[in-house]
This record gives sequence, structure tokens and C-alpha cells, in this order.
Amino acid sequence: MSDESEDDRGYSEHSSSFSKMQEAKQGNIEAQLYLGQLLIESDVDKVKAEGMNWLHKAAEQGSAEAQLEISRCLMISDVKKDRTEGMKWCHKAAEQGNVEAIRILYACYIKGYVVDEDKAEAMKWCHKAADELGDAHSQRILGDCYSMASGVKEDKAEALKWYLKAADQGNTEAQICLGDMYFAGLGIEEDKAEAVKWYRMAAECGGSTEARYNLGNCYYEGNGIEKNTVEASKWYDKVLYHTKLEVADKDFKWAVKWGMFSGHIWIQNCSDEDWDQSKLFMKVILKNKSTKDAVFDKLFRIAALKSGAEYLFSDAVPIADGSEKTIHGKCRLYKLF
Repeated sequence: MSDESEDDRGYSEHSSSFSKMQEAKQGNIEAQLYLGQLLIESDVDKVKAEGMNWLHKAAEQGSAEAQLEISRCLMISDVKKDRTEGMKWCHKAAEQGNVEAIRILYACYIKGYVVDEDKAEAMKWCHKAADELGDAHSQRILGDCYSMASGVKEDKAEALKWYLKAADQGNTEAQICLGDMYFAGLGIEEDKAEAVKWYRMAAECGGSTEARYNLGNCYYEGNGIEKNTVEASKWYDKVLYHTKLEVADKDFKWAVKWGMFSGHIWIQNCSDEDWDQSKLFMKVILKNKSTKDAVFDKLFRIAALKSGAEYLFSDAVPIADGSEKTIHGKCRLYKLF
């Protein structure tokens, strides 16, 4: 336990800031960057302006980090001239190989923000980060581009190549994409066991909800791995904490049974009447298991329900709970994800 008092700590911090100020005045780039980043967080305009001044000093000496900080500050401005100036500083940082600056340039050119949309320019910067700098995030984006023909001609084999590069660096989204490609045989021979490998990696190491759900499906359906409903339930349970289902028509609410199984919702009209679909809506609320925050909350229209009939609720999201006994034999299951 430290014997340093609060006054001592305050004095130490003050001394450190004073020291940084002296170093900055002498032209030390790191000190200038430190002061700039510290002061621009202030709510006081005068202090913030002083922070920008220190960032400019560092940026003009070639600091890519300072150039990026200036760019970030200017590009959120309501003034077009400021945003244009921000792009100039972003280019300076990107040209020095700053990966974050390159990502920003890609996003601006692909979406036409600040500059005119230019997909060729966007792809040029994305390739620089992915190929020359080995940035996993950019490699995954390139995979998406080639997979979905965004800015380039569709090429599933090329998409697979970039997904592999990103996945090998631990990029969770790329691992899921690889799993999907192996599962469906896109750009490569179908290999569901290989798909399971990548889903598991994203589920266990990346904590991906989508990967956990996909892995649960593989266990439940016996795709690429031995069928195991207990293991499937374990992975489904990791996806969502609980699900709440509401029906807007209060009279209908008491005349419906509903259940969950292997990622599907089923409903049954238990009344003696047919129900008009124009009056029926279902609200599905899903909550994350770890945070208990709502991750899905949407109202859906329900198709007309004949008396005593069972239906799948097709326009929904994956959930899982209950057991096989919950589902009647005539209720056909199909994927919702």
C-alpha cells in the first residue's frame, strides 16, 4: 500500500504537467501531442483551442498521431471548410501509414462523406492497410468487398483469401464469414467440419453471439459435428438471457400458446375463432445474457391464425429454450437467422 497522500499525488501530477509543458515548448513532439490530446477534451473553448495549437505544432513536425487527432476534431464540425481541412490532415496521417487514418479515408470515399464517393480510391486505401500494413480489420473489409461486389467485381475465392488473413489474426467477424463460406461451399468446396472450427473459434475466443448461435445449430442439426442436443442447448443458452413475447391484441393474448425451440418461435391459436391478421401483432423482446440489455425489440405482424392451428413465426430472430416436448409433431421447423 502506498504512503503517498492525496496532496502528494496532486503535486506529482502538477509537476508532471509542468514538465510536459516545458518539453513541449522546447519542441518535443511527444509532449506536444500529450498536451494537445489532454487539452482538447476540455469543455472550455479557450483551453480546447490551446490543445489544437499544440496538436498543430506536433503535426507540422510530422506526427501522424497529431495529424489524425486534428482530422478527427475537424471532421465532426458543422462547417464544411473545417471538414475539408480535416480530410487534408487525414490524408497526411494515412500517407505515413497510420492505419486508423486509412480506415477513415476508406469510409469517407466509400460513403461519399466530406468527399465525393469514389470506390476506386476507397479500395486503394483499403488495400494499403490490408496488404502493406497487415491490418486485420481492413483485410476483413476487403473480404466483404469481394464477397458482395462492393467496389470490385465479385470474387468468392479472393474474399476467402482475405477472410483467412484476417481470421488468422483473430478477427472474429472474418472467422464467422469463413465459417459461412465453408458451410455453404462459397468459393471453396463445402466443408461443414471446417465451418464448425471457425464458428467455435469466434464463439470461444471472440465471444460472438452470432457464432454461438451458428455453433448451436451445427450441434443441433449434426452439421460438421456429431449431433448433440445437450451441447446445442449450452450454446443457445449463451446467446440470450431470456425472451419476452407480447401480443398487442389483449383478447388474443389469452388465446395463444407460444414456445421456443432451437432458434424458432411457434404460436398456436387455442380459441374457437379464426383471427384476422390485420388486428394481430406480436412483440418480441430479446435480452443479452451477460448485460441483460435488450438486443432486439420489434413489433411484427402475425399471419391470420385459423382456430386450433399452429404456425411458425417466420419474421423473427434466433432464440432457443425449452425442449423437444414443447413442439408438436405437425409444427414444421425452419431457420430464422
